[in-house]
Amino acid sequence: MAYTAGTLNNLGVLLSEMGKLEEAEEIYGKALKVQEKVYGKEHPQIAQTLNNLALLYFQTTRYEKALILYTRSLEIMEKFGKTEHTGFATTLNNLAGVYVQKGRHEKALDLYTRALEIRERVLGPESSDVAKTLNNLGELYRILGQHKKALPLYTRALKIYESTLGPTHPDVGTTLNNLAGLYESRGEYETAIDLYEKALDIIEKEYGPDHPYFKITRNNLLSLYEKMERSWRG
Repeated sequence: MAYTAGTLNNLGVLLSEMGKLEEAEEIYGKALKVQEKVYGKEHPQIAQTLNNLALLYFQTTRYEKALILYTRSLEIMEKFGKTEHTGFATTLNNLAGVYVQKGRHEKALDLYTRALEIRERVLGPESSDVAKTLNNLGELYRILGQHKKALPLYTRALKIYESTLGPTHPDVGTTLNNLAGLYESRGEYETAIDLYEKALDIIEKEYGPDHPYFKITRNNLLSLYEKMERSWRG
């Protein structure tokens, strides 16, 4: 039974990565039911499934549901003494993203900082998971208009991703997209266009043109072109 739950959970992750979010949600729900039947309401395995399902809710803008599940996941891990575990840092990182969307930036900053500290301690400073939190911190500072703080975070994240995952990994594409957004915010449009195009090329090769990540980056580039056209018309 537990093996079945693990298989379902892994399938849910795969479907999510393929952009098949409705199917993934159904699979995660089944995995959760199996796990709760085997382990009860609180177990580290359940915390992982809750985190995965919460991420799906986040991706589909159901932020309140994501908040509830991330919080429950953290509570379970705290109960089982997993606060120095990578899964705990992942959930902190993801919960911070929810608070960013809700406009609670100080709360998000605190959670990202905690996640970064844990990941650096447990995984070392050159881990791709460290890069993920650096990227997210950079995005938060960009949103807050603190470009000088954002740029070195993006740059460090990009360097780590390229060295650990390779220059064509999707996480490199995501970071390039975010870095492009920073240059766009600074009015450096040509640099932003170059970065958006590099990001699109990487994401399309990995996921195809129908994946949400590709559509987001393409929309960012098209929006910039429209902004530039309005500026030219004056």
